[in-house]
Amino acid sequence: MGRSIFIDSNILIDLQIGVPPALAWLVKLDVKDRLHVSMVSVAEAYQWPRHTAETLIKLDRIISTMEIHSLTDERAMKAAGFVRKHGKEAGLLDAFIAATCADLQMRLYTRNGRDFPMLTNKEEPYVWNPPK
Repeated sequence: MGRSIFIDSNILIDLQIGVPPALAWLVKLDVKDRLHVSMVSVAEAYQWPRHTAETLIKLDRIISTMEIHSLTDERAMKAAGFVRKHGKEAGLLDAFIAATCADLQMRLYTRNGRDFPMLTNKEEPYVWNPPK
């Protein structure tokens, strides 16, 4: 049995658009590893403003391989607590993602750990600075 790997929205989008460091990280995972994602990240990925017909098809394919986790009442309340505690350092959408990840007791893989001051169990698996 492989690892359960919970990814943030930015990694999901990077995989969808083919960012080289994200694809290199994905290739290094064990074939038995299972990717997990919050429904919040799925929504963020679909609303990404630079979509083309091709990137939407890729996104559909990528998401179909993942386990998607819903936002429950308990997770929403935990997220609200994160925002109260961390103030401007914690956006609500990131807090929803963090609460889901924490509830599942998984490590969060993100490209920007600073967005998740409420989590200690997180990792930045690669570095990539998107062009502006």
